[in-house]
Amino acid sequence: MQYRSKFLTEIRKEKVLTMKRFSEVAQDVLDEILELFKKYRYVQTLFNEEEKRFWTTWLYTLHPDSKKTSKEFYFYKKVEFDGEEFKPTGGVKLLDLHRPFIDEIILKDDVGNIYNRIPDVLDTWGDSGSMPWASQHYPFENKEFVEKNIPADWIIEAQDQTRGWFRVLHVLSTGIFNKPAFNTVNTTGMVLATDGRKMSKSKQNFTDPNVLLEKYGADSVRAYLLNSNLLDADSLSFNDLDLKNTFRDTTLLLSNSSKFVEYVLKMYSHLEPLKSYRHPLNKWWLNYTKNYVSKIKSLMDDYLISEASKLIVPYIQEFSTWYIRRSKDLLEEYGHEVACVLKETMQLFAQSTASLQPFNMERLWQIVKDPEDPNSVHLTNYPVVVNLEAKDFELLSVMSKVKDLVSTIHGIRKEREIRVRQPLYADFTNFKVDEKILELFKKECNLLDRDLARTEGEIFDTETDFGPIKIDLVVDSGLAVLGFIRDFERSVQSFRKKQGLQAGQIVEMKWQPIEIIDEDIFNEVIKKIDWQKLCVDVKWVKNLDSKLDKNFEIKELAKILVD
Repeated sequence: MQYRSKFLTEIRKEKVLTMKRFSEVAQDVLDEILELFKKYRYVQTLFNEEEKRFWTTWLYTLHPDSKKTSKEFYFYKKVEFDGEEFKPTGGVKLLDLHRPFIDEIILKDDVGNIYNRIPDVLDTWGDSGSMPWASQHYPFENKEFVEKNIPADWIIEAQDQTRGWFRVLHVLSTGIFNKPAFNTVNTTGMVLATDGRKMSKSKQNFTDPNVLLEKYGADSVRAYLLNSNLLDADSLSFNDLDLKNTFRDTTLLLSNSSKFVEYVLKMYSHLEPLKSYRHPLNKWWLNYTKNYVSKIKSLMDDYLISEASKLIVPYIQEFSTWYIRRSKDLLEEYGHEVACVLKETMQLFAQSTASLQPFNMERLWQIVKDPEDPNSVHLTNYPVVVNLEAKDFELLSVMSKVKDLVSTIHGIRKEREIRVRQPLYADFTNFKVDEKILELFKKECNLLDRDLARTEGEIFDTETDFGPIKIDLVVDSGLAVLGFIRDFERSVQSFRKKQGLQAGQIVEMKWQPIEIIDEDIFNEVIKKIDWQKLCVDVKWVKNLDSKLDKNFEIKELAKILVD
């Protein structure tokens, strides 16, 4: 909205502009503008050239939502020196601090010293370039400290500083100390809007950063930027969906995993820590974590921040989708050992990753720290780990190959449309690997041991790093029952969760099958279900109201109405 204030016209009629009159007009103009801002988002006051210089410097900073800081204003009178003192020769004027107006100003202090503006002024980059030592009041103070600590180890800024700050730092440091200003530099690219254009408030082509921080957290934003090509001096088109995916892979996944850590540590909080571990899964996870810590330190020592940050997501995924899932089966026999591994590895993870994920690591540290440890992970030292031995790297290699084989078998299942919860027979006669790792592999792939030497039909036969393996891809009725038992249990547990029932809470229910695809298999499943494990006391009925909205489904087997 454009407007011309009537008060501006009135003030032009004034022959003498006194401070009192100026204040009155200024307040009137301000009141006018604020009233207009209640109706319009943008207000443009029309000024002539003289008025622009007089008014616009400060009027727009008075808007209540403005983030600018109101400036101080100075008024002056011209004076002449008559040989004894300065005497005013004109009326009061508003002081413009720019040249050439400032050149006319002479200042006098309380003891009579006269000050004039210095004609030549250094580029303001001179201030920035002198920051490392000027901030220490060098050479008047801290002389030894400054000279000992130049050049700096590392500096980071956007690539546009190559001709600005970076250059002037080197110029001044070389001229004064005969040394470069810094040894290592990281330059970032520019963060652009999703459409590849410059972020602009007027175009509104980006989400308010405060909204993103509130929704996804600072560590998710940090991981998204560090894992991008931004630190390779390339531009980044900021995408909210990519940030959401990073949040899911870091903060959210780690938060869910931390619940398991907290649960296990509380269960075994009364037991002493162990110095060594028996199960290869626990040994592997400790070795994997130590290797991760060593890699992070090596990359950070070389200032390869982005490369270090990119190791975090794979680590969290390995922890959540492999170690946690498989270690749940070990809790009954190796619970104490699992708890000790979780505490040791999560402490190492939190300490080594704290500078890259400060908030997530602080939350994790509060779960795993010992009473005698510093209260914050940011008060701890970077962990020192012993170099892995050849046998440790061998275990890492074996587990990596096992996981690759698991992926291959899951791919075969997907291709043949055989769900993972459906057990299959497999022949491991000549498959040579540690017995406990083999047991872990069987559970992950849901395979049952059987001699398939004389079995014909659909057989997946492949050679692996551990020897040949055969898998029968035909599902007989016995296997089908076993598969549906797991589906049945999963469906009941999911139904309990939707109803808000607590784990271990035994409840009485009335069930009525309203759809059965294979009655023989269904009856066998019902016979072999571990009802105590499901914590339900079931009464089978026939006359439930069909309008009831409580039900659960065992896919490809049955649908059951619940009351």
